[in-house]
Amino acid sequence: MNNLFTHKLSLVLMASIVAWLASSCSSDSFKIDGNVEGLGTQNVHIIYQGDNGAVDNIMPTHENEIRVKCHSSRLTVVTVMDMRGQIIARFAASNGDHISFTGHIDHLDAIKVSGNDVTDEWMEFREANASLYNRQPNPELDAAIEKYVKANPKRVSSTLLLLYDHGNLLDNDKAALLSIITPEARPDYLIASVEWLAKFYSTSTTKVLHTLNLCGSSGDFEALVIDSQPSLLYFWGKRNEDRRNVINDINALRTDQPQVMVADILLDADTIGWSVTSRTAGATWKHYWVPGGVMDNALKDLRIPTTPYFVATDSTGKIVYRGADLRTAVTSLK
Repeated sequence: MNNLFTHKLSLVLMASIVAWLASSCSSDSFKIDGNVEGLGTQNVHIIYQGDNGAVDNIMPTHENEIRVKCHSSRLTVVTVMDMRGQIIARFAASNGDHISFTGHIDHLDAIKVSGNDVTDEWMEFREANASLYNRQPNPELDAAIEKYVKANPKRVSSTLLLLYDHGNLLDNDKAALLSIITPEARPDYLIASVEWLAKFYSTSTTKVLHTLNLCGSSGDFEALVIDSQPSLLYFWGKRNEDRRNVINDINALRTDQPQVMVADILLDADTIGWSVTSRTAGATWKHYWVPGGVMDNALKDLRIPTTPYFVATDSTGKIVYRGADLRTAVTSLK
């Protein structure tokens, strides 16, 4: 009798485990669990291409923790940003995955992300080449990525490195490098989702800038007039860039094109000493900051995805470039 009961119990338990595994594998969502020390309680952006189009959700965090469910039946790239436009984490995921990331808000380049093979391989490359990510675009990083792609043509991580981490690929170069990767490792949906999201953010933004109402270095709000001369707006944060190199490049632009108006806009919440920091290393142009970061009313229509970021306009205020490549921004003003 006991043996029969034990046998039936074992069958029930086995059936339950099989059902649980089946439901896990056929999940209609993927989970994100993040713990970032110093993040505190604030809102974050969760951005990705889902089954029904682009998703740009603003989600609350609580005591450094981010817990959210997202939905995509096919592999997609998810970007988690804080309200200042800083990328907290970026990874690939699809329904059934459980992604986790940990780190500190002051060391976003050292955030640890895991949850599936594709993401693990992507992060492994980034960690092994961390020093090359300090400045982008970087020819040494590009060369390392190309070497990785040629050595790993069957890995989806090769596709992601080309699309996200390689510096300013021209269309012909991108096509040539992608052709090295096997079709299975560069699914059309994944490539299309990257391009679609880029188009979404470039076409849904405002096309012309006239004035911006920003806090100036005096501490008072003032109007920054943009539509009276060619202009370069430089959006920055203290934590995640080599500002000195950017300043040197902008100074070279001002020497070559003195008619261009330059202004930098700090997106950090902590403004202690910001006006002094703004002027360091020879940054002698106009300086501003916004209390609400990228979602501030003054900037929200620009849809700034990260920092550093550049917006170039012609003399009528028409935006001729928006993106993270300063050299392309400068070229667009010529």
